[in-house]
Amino acid sequence: MAPGAGRWRIQREAGLLPPLGIGKRTRASWGCTTVLGVPVAIFRIRPGTLDYMWLPLRDEIREMPDGSRRGRGLLLGREYCRFRMVPEKGTR
Repeated sequence: MAPGAGRWRIQREAGLLPPLGIGKRTRASWGCTTVLGVPVAIFRIRPGTLDYMWLPLRDEIREMPDGSRRGRGLLLGREYCRFRMVPEKGTR
């Protein structure tokens, strides 16, 4: 399932991802990944997937019962990280 519109805090669970300072901002059909609040990569939102524009990256995500999302980052089809997307206040 795609994330709702809003802001998400990213928590690293495994792999190559900084432990702090990563987030995502989402709209209905697109969004961006941020580092320390600065947008660094734009993606299209598709069911269960965030497809990055101009980059060989894709995030596969699934909704959890608590409203968060679990995901794994893929680079050229190979997993490089696992993460959790936690909604910030006001995110649907």
